[in-house]
Amino acid sequence: VLLLFQKVKGPLENIYKRSQNSDEILPILSKVYRDNKKLLEELSNDKKLSDYNKEIHSYDENLSKIQKILGADFGSWGSFDLYTLIDGEVAKAFDLEVSKVRGNSFKSIAYEGKVPQYYGPKERLGEIFFHFLDNSSKFNQKVQGNIGVSNIEKGEKKDKVTVTIEDNGIGIPGGELDAIRKALSEETNQSYANLVNIKRYLRYFMNGGIEIKSDGLKNVSVTLTFELERKE
Repeated sequence: VLLLFQKVKGPLENIYKRSQNSDEILPILSKVYRDNKKLLEELSNDKKLSDYNKEIHSYDENLSKIQKILGADFGSWGSFDLYTLIDGEVAKAFDLEVSKVRGNSFKSIAYEGKVPQYYGPKERLGEIFFHFLDNSSKFNQKVQGNIGVSNIEKGEKKDKVTVTIEDNGIGIPGGELDAIRKALSEETNQSYANLVNIKRYLRYFMNGGIEIKSDGLKNVSVTLTFELERKE
């Protein structure tokens, strides 16, 4: 583990220096972060490496610089059950007991297949779910809709997960929907900063994306895709 740490420390510092004014480096940065986040946690928790705390801290600082460049707030990482996370965010958004989220007018719907345990940024993922659920609840506590896993594409070690959030609320007028899509495409519009940050996070840190649809005056559908490492 220590040899691997020494191997990646130099490239991390060089990438940061080269990336100050270049968005072209973002995909590389995000891959570096994803590949090394778990390693950093292992290094930090290994008591045998206590003599290398200074070097490990330097490693952490480089990863934090990458995080700053990408404008992402990661929160805590760990093992989690995806549906426990989803149900908790539905309960929070609609002020429900967790036991009632499957029977509410806006409900959490079960996936047809088995959903594995995953390892990843559970806190940030929960915040992303809550962002869209809270939007639905703000306009109408009794809005009808659902959230659930709509597809899991199995990989060797990671799965590509699709979560869909739908409601029959007030919808998004065509002009505004066009502006949202443009902001997500260009990743620059500060009027939709929260959505842009979510899109950037899903794209650069979870190899995913976001798609938003609406009929105009009614119905909104949000599709989120992201990769998660299976907890074997």
